[in-house]
Amino acid sequence: MRVKIWSSSIMLLLVIIMISCDTIDENPIINPEEYYGDGSFFISLARLNTPEVLGANCSNTNEFELRFQQNLEAYATAVVYSDGQYLNIQYDLLQERINQGWGMDRSLVWIGLKEDWIEGKDGPEGGWSQVEGIIINPFLNYPPSGLHQIKLEEWMLNECFSIAIRLTIRDQQGNWGGSADGMINHGDYLTYSWNEPFCLEKCEDPGTLDVSYWENNPVVWTKGVTVGGVFYSEELAIQIMKGITTSDDMSNVLFEELVSAKLNVDLGNTSYCIIEAIEAADAWMEENGPVGSGILSDNPAWDTGNSLANQLESYNNGLMCADPAN
Repeated sequence: MRVKIWSSSIMLLLVIIMISCDTIDENPIINPEEYYGDGSFFISLARLNTPEVLGANCSNTNEFELRFQQNLEAYATAVVYSDGQYLNIQYDLLQERINQGWGMDRSLVWIGLKEDWIEGKDGPEGGWSQVEGIIINPFLNYPPSGLHQIKLEEWMLNECFSIAIRLTIRDQQGNWGGSADGMINHGDYLTYSWNEPFCLEKCEDPGTLDVSYWENNPVVWTKGVTVGGVFYSEELAIQIMKGITTSDDMSNVLFEELVSAKLNVDLGNTSYCIIEAIEAADAWMEENGPVGSGILSDNPAWDTGNSLANQLESYNNGLMCADPAN
């Protein structure tokens, strides 16, 4: 199921459905009649300053203003961008709200195809928490800014989709900044629909480099690497990789592919497709390593290590989600 949900409790509701990659040049005139109902989350981009994203940004930044229902007061901005590994959603309270002592408590996010949205009285039918997905953790200590990251999936880059966002805020004493009655609604039901989808652009990759390149071009290295909980300097890692001449020992094979994959990710290459394999390979090396431990084909750990090495090799050769270097 492609629909994902991230949820927690809510009192103050600030909701948007992200619009398309196109930008809005003029600040629209908003009145209550136009603000509610289908397409009700009419977003003003002109009044927002260019955001300072909290992480690396390799795609167009889309910025939006979150509004509270009661009198269309603005409370926060949301910025959406990708870094090749995550879909990042950054929230920033407006300075006037910060001065008043507000802070962010938690947020809810629904992401999926518009046709998968089944609207109910409180968002998705059955409630946000009833839909399959991952819970987004609350923000700690009510900060004025926060970042939630959602692991990219292949379909997000192939299809335009919808995002619905809620943000809960509290005062300095931890009291709720609003009530459930503050929901943006249309009649008896919430209306989150937006007519234009959010189109995520694939990051432009610097290009992945294979094991042979990394071990023969020390000038490309900018730092050492940690494998299986052990740190290796650039010099030591290259020395080990150059010394590996056979594929008999899986700890050797996995070491050089894992080092290369980590360095390729550090270069800024799209990495959502390989992160889980890198984490699994790190765990394998921690359990069966370090490098040169003599994990031969009759060892039960061989097959798992070989499968991980093959995935990492494909990524390093530019055969997965990241493009190869020219």
